[in-house]
Amino acid sequence: MTVDSSSTWWNDLTIDNTDWRDTSPLAAAFVDAMLLSLIRAHPMQVGKDASELERLRDAKEALFGIKPSDDRKAKRDIPLLVIMAQGFISDRNGAKLDPKNGDIIWGDHDPKSCRKLKPLARDSIKAAKASGHDFDPMVEEDSVAKRLVRKFSDRKQDLLRQVVLLDGVETGYLIDWITQVRDILGPVGIPAEIPKDPVRDMKYLF
Repeated sequence: MTVDSSSTWWNDLTIDNTDWRDTSPLAAAFVDAMLLSLIRAHPMQVGKDASELERLRDAKEALFGIKPSDDRKAKRDIPLLVIMAQGFISDRNGAKLDPKNGDIIWGDHDPKSCRKLKPLARDSIKAAKASGHDFDPMVEEDSVAKRLVRKFSDRKQDLLRQVVLLDGVETGYLIDWITQVRDILGPVGIPAEIPKDPVRDMKYLF
């Protein structure tokens, strides 16, 4: 499947007016999936040993200046923020993106029944704990909730847009994009491995 860029809301995004490393969790996760498809197609040379994660971090630092420490510190709250965004969307009976301008179109809902951000943050923390997410025992839950509310508020529209888009992305769509990368690199002798589960690979930052 090929997307017609003339009718997509991201058509005008360029290196001059946006930096995906700061503004797009979805783009960052897709970069992980794409790089992993290259890493897996190129095993380490004899005598050298490094994990996929180490090679991924090295590649991101070399290509995009994303240092390994950034992965943990700057992105540590992304899984919680995604849970918050999913709850925010669920409270509004779902959402979809307008393909022309990228605006979020909400489902039918009563605004009065929607949770405020702090209760939503607390519910997200509970859900994350239930799924095994690690929290610093020295940090109070109220402090984490306040941090989540602040971060969610700062990037609310972009975060919601990314989660709406990610939830609607099918594996076939992702494989198509990685296949296009492989088809470009293949003729010059650089193989890329099509991931068995690209959505899993994208979740590295989510």
